[in-house]
Amino acid sequence: MAETPANPMRRGQYRVSGPGGDAECAVFYFGPGQGGEPQANVERWASQFVTADGRPGTAVMRTREIALPAAKILVVETEGTFMAGSGIGMTPEPRPGQALLGAVVEGPDAYWFFRLIGPEATVAAEREAFDTLLHSVRRAG
Repeated sequence: MAETPANPMRRGQYRVSGPGGDAECAVFYFGPGQGGEPQANVERWASQFVTADGRPGTAVMRTREIALPAAKILVVETEGTFMAGSGIGMTPEPRPGQALLGAVVEGPDAYWFFRLIGPEATVAAEREAFDTLLHSVRRAG
């Protein structure tokens, strides 16, 4: 279900209901030359997670690439305790049992970023729909 984006950096925000509770899917687009490189972004997203044994989410993250005629996509997955609000000057709010399914899509002029975060069961249930979304990417014109 579409929601009003929580901040102006988001181009879209969606609540995704599932068996583990609600997850959030955010879509970001910063424009040409902005937003950083795909690998740096997926590592930053994964670093906001901590595993049950205390390792950073980057230690267990899984990445894969999708090559489409319209775009190259880097996909990332990880799970653990999500340290919500872990930005600069923020006090992190630990949320155990969470998962990340994210993607960086190389557009014609810039990257588009898709990030689904929520309960592990919900994110797992939405994996196929997320992949369908990614495979639907087309270049305008």
